[in-house]
Amino acid sequence: MVPVLKTGRLIASRVRISHLPPIVLYGFNLYPYSIMYNENMSAPLPNDFLEQYHWLDEHFLSLPEVEKEFQPAWQAFKYLKNGKMFAYLGWNDKTNRPILTLKLEPSFSEMLRDKYPDIVPGYYMNKIHWSSINLDGKVPVDTVKSIVDESYTLFK
Repeated sequence: MVPVLKTGRLIASRVRISHLPPIVLYGFNLYPYSIMYNENMSAPLPNDFLEQYHWLDEHFLSLPEVEKEFQPAWQAFKYLKNGKMFAYLGWNDKTNRPILTLKLEPSFSEMLRDKYPDIVPGYYMNKIHWSSINLDGKVPVDTVKSIVDESYTLFK
């Protein structure tokens, strides 16, 4: 088994399916794999995560036509409008910090990044169109909510 996902503890493993032959593509053997999630993983994020950021989850769900989905591969909650993701709330496994990643206009993202050190290019996303906010940083709650509203308005 090869570790696939980590957020402080192993939550999934990649297991080769040995009874299937490899697929040969451009001279490389590609082996089929299956993802197995640990059954004892009861919460996708630290236990107090949603309690601490309930105000953010409530703000998202107060917006019309917003749906919330859990993305197991990312260990994050996606927020969608008309089936398109405009934000996700999760954990940065490199810095071990809670983050909110939002799709924004590039010029607006640049202005925010210049003003707030805790707003950085989008974590694992297109660095031009997505920005991540370190939620345990110094970005005021009202500012975070207004950035969420700005991201929401990008989607028709």
